[in-house]
Amino acid sequence: MVSIGRDVVFQRVKFDGRLDLGGMEYNGLRVDGGPKMWGGAFALIARAVYDRDVYERLEKHLRRLGYTREADRVFVESMRRQRKERLPWLARVLDYVFLDLLLGYGRSRLPVLVVGAAMVGCGAWVFRGKNMVQKVPNHRVLKYSALWFSLDLFIPLINLRMKDDWVLSDRCRFRRYWMPVLVVYGWFVAIVVVAAITSYIIR
Repeated sequence: MVSIGRDVVFQRVKFDGRLDLGGMEYNGLRVDGGPKMWGGAFALIARAVYDRDVYERLEKHLRRLGYTREADRVFVESMRRQRKERLPWLARVLDYVFLDLLLGYGRSRLPVLVVGAAMVGCGAWVFRGKNMVQKVPNHRVLKYSALWFSLDLFIPLINLRMKDDWVLSDRCRFRRYWMPVLVVYGWFVAIVVVAAITSYIIR
């Protein structure tokens, strides 16, 4: 059973077609079974005509009740519906890859960090020792480390000196394409981290 305020009560109800919940306020919301049974409320707004305000009001109400995880779920579902119903196909693809999969629309930043770690690990294999030569032969340099070289490319604004002293040999030119990939994704991760820190400070 889903009770909304003192005016609307849904219990074992099936709806035909799509609902229009525009303008509905959540002054009181109760779901029998506790927070694990919010599926009924989510299914209700999922069946309705898409209206971002409906999701926003439900999200704010859940946060006031202390159900942070459920509120985050409502926000993510709202963004996914907006992507499916409002964005052109190219924007949908970019939104899905960068905002949904990697960032969880700001509610989960772990995937972007996991992918970054995997890319650095892959870079350590691509730039392993046998593929590298000194930029200036017979010049005194730091001992080469494939992981350090990959991190030097990945981490913005920090110079670990590996990329200054070592380069890929001529026979490994195709491997150079991994360098800009690491650099660009490294900046992407840096922006995400700075945004997360800024958001935490503002709160």
